[in-house]
Amino acid sequence: MSQKDPVATASKAGLEFAKIFYKTLDSKRHMLGNIYQDDAQLLWNGNQYSGKEAIHKFYTSLPHSETTLVSVDAQPITAQFQEGKPTALITCTGNIRLKGLQSAGFTENFVVLSEGTSWKVLRGNFRFHEPAP
Repeated sequence: MSQKDPVATASKAGLEFAKIFYKTLDSKRHMLGNIYQDDAQLLWNGNQYSGKEAIHKFYTSLPHSETTLVSVDAQPITAQFQEGKPTALITCTGNIRLKGLQSAGFTENFVVLSEGTSWKVLRGNFRFHEPAP
């Protein structure tokens, strides 16, 4: 991330990451594990998956999806968080349609860190939107 304007750099990286992530989720799911670090954590509607292999197995078990992004926001995280590696928090909202189910709104947060020329997911948290009680 650029030291001169880390917010602009995080914003650009967040949008690029979100486009790649959801395109891969919808059309190249077998490659989704490559986006995660080996020790990544995913919380999907309260269900926890630990490690790249478990996350890959979970995603490949889901029915085909069609995702439409509504918004993407990304903010830099202080360099001390991951031993000086550029790190960002990305928040995505949108709609997802899983085959056989009706479309549902969702919010997903990612903590990503720079690995050379790409971003890898360290932590992810996905939640379907549900009506307030």
